[in-house]
Amino acid sequence: MLVVGFMRVFYFEKGSAYYFGNPFFHAKMGLFIAVGVLSIYPTVRFIKWRSQMTDGKAPTLSSSEYKTIRAVLRLELGLLLGMVLCAALMARGFGY
Repeated sequence: MLVVGFMRVFYFEKGSAYYFGNPFFHAKMGLFIAVGVLSIYPTVRFIKWRSQMTDGKAPTLSSSEYKTIRAVLRLELGLLLGMVLCAALMARGFGY
C-alpha cells in the first residue's frame, strides 16, 4: 500500500509538490503512522494467544485487558475514518 501510494506521489497523479503542500496529505500520513503504532499492542496480544489457540484453549484475558484492546481497536477505526476523510478532501482539491 505504501509503495503504490508513494509511486503516485512521486511518479503519477498530481506530483509531489501538490501532495507535500497539502495539509490533508500530512494529516493522512500522521493518521497512518498513529494507526500503525496503535496496532502494535493488539497484534502482540494476538500473537501471544496463538500458543493457547493451538492447544485448543480459548485465550485468557482480564477484564481490563479486554477493555484496553477494545478501546485501541475502536480508536484505530476512528483514525482510519479520518484517513478516508482526508483522502476525500484531497481528491476534491481542499487544502491547496
